[in-house]
Amino acid sequence: PTAEEAETQVGLGHDGMWFYPIDQANAESVPFGYTLSSTNGLLVVNHEYGTNGHVFGFERDENDELILSDSGEPISKSPQSLDDVRLSQSIHGVTVAEISYGTVFRGGFQFTREWSLVRGSAFNRRITVNTAVEFSGPVAGTEYLENMAENMPAGTVNNCGSGPTPWGTYITCEENFNGYFGANSEFTPTEEQDRYGFSDSGFGYQWHVYDERFDLNNEMYANEHHRFGWCVEIDPFNPDAKPVKRTAMGRVKHEAVAIKELTDGRIAAYMGDDQRFDYCYKYESNNRWKQAIEDGESPLDDGKLYVAKFNDDGTGEWIELTIENPA
Repeated sequence: PTAEEAETQVGLGHDGMWFYPIDQANAESVPFGYTLSSTNGLLVVNHEYGTNGHVFGFERDENDELILSDSGEPISKSPQSLDDVRLSQSIHGVTVAEISYGTVFRGGFQFTREWSLVRGSAFNRRITVNTAVEFSGPVAGTEYLENMAENMPAGTVNNCGSGPTPWGTYITCEENFNGYFGANSEFTPTEEQDRYGFSDSGFGYQWHVYDERFDLNNEMYANEHHRFGWCVEIDPFNPDAKPVKRTAMGRVKHEAVAIKELTDGRIAAYMGDDQRFDYCYKYESNNRWKQAIEDGESPLDDGKLYVAKFNDDGTGEWIELTIENPA
């Protein structure tokens, strides 16, 4: 497909997903959707990755045989233009699709009862690397997100695990976001960039060759990489709402998030960093989630972030992370 066509299709690399019954949108209290049943709803799906081989195919010789690397793996073709990069970017992100369970007719005959896509639904949408997004929490409005290019924040990528919220939204987790950046000239990472694993070649997607946003040496987009690595909240029932990156939940290579309602009405969000030898985290809201929602605020913007410390005797403790005490 073209990049434009791909943005109207389900992406690749399915990972986290959740089903939202249509009647959930009108429920006064939404306990994760478990108590609701429906034959019609929204399926929200993450698209963690789609390699160059998935998108462009593989290199072949004059006999149409696959060309293999020294390790015996097929060699992927690479993007040759910005249009190619846009196609690669379009298969990443998130899909919201309305699906319905009912009788299917094929060739004029009743066939079976099964789930099918509701084509043309107002809820159907793709959220890709180039979709407009917003930031909230402590990093929003700071210099860390500003570029000299003055480009608006856009996109989510390498969307790994996910989690539903008690108020009916979807949290998608940006995991190995570093692999989509690279450099068109000699690159020396800063200490922070090295900690997140940025390199001149990334994972080989080569977006940086044709898309300036992903060139780590382009000073006009010096803070673009700060815009990725977050938990992103999506309202599946509001196609016009921008996805929101909730920076109070921390910037790591999020594997997934699981939200628990605490006995006092606050929420705790448990997260893992999928980088080897890294950490488990917990975010706790300061206020009851129902009250925050009623006040037009997000429970994910006002809270405390903790890291787990595991002891040799099988116990553990949560250590609060603050700007004042980064160690």
